Amino acid sequence: MFAAVCRALLQERVLDIRYHSRSDNKVENRRIHPQKLIQYQINWYLVAFCELRKELRTLSMDRISILGMPDIPADILDPKKVKDHTESGFGIFAGKAENTAFLRFYQPNARWVKDEKWHKNQMTRWDGDTLLLSLPYNSSTELVREILRHGPGVKVESPESLKMEVVEALKKSLGNYEV
Repeated sequence: MFAAVCRALLQERVLDIRYHSRSDNKVENRRIHPQKLIQYQINWYLVAFCELRKELRTLSMDRISILGMPDIPADILDPKKVKDHTESGFGIFAGKAENTAFLRFYQPNARWVKDEKWHKNQMTRWDGDTLLLSLPYNSSTELVREILRHGPGVKVESPESLKMEVVEALKKSLGNYEV
């Protein structure tokens, strides 16, 4: 599968795939126009224009099954558009960053986070012994996971919608325990 994706990228050809989405557990056949292959953390992702969705998508390589590579040239998009799709917001969930998260880290987490690079456009500043971090994001899914990883060492200052997502995730987590 990896070799077929690389061949399609190098030859600028469309791919017919079957994609099993984690978010809704649906399996769909799609025709895609491969644009870029990226590695994020320990996984590989294919950025491709999806004819079904009529937009750029970031597809997890481990969720792709190759159905075929017809002899059809792929539409290659402007590299800036692909870059904006992949680098605008926090994490692998792509798309134009339309939100900014403001997070307050308490000690000892603040000492660790001050040296971490969450996003190329992040901003940090000390406020007493707490660290304020702001960063752009589009989808909150991965950001909420990162926030939860820091437990009581972090607080979402804004936006309110992100704060409420974290609160709901914490309530669901607590519901898994009898306390």
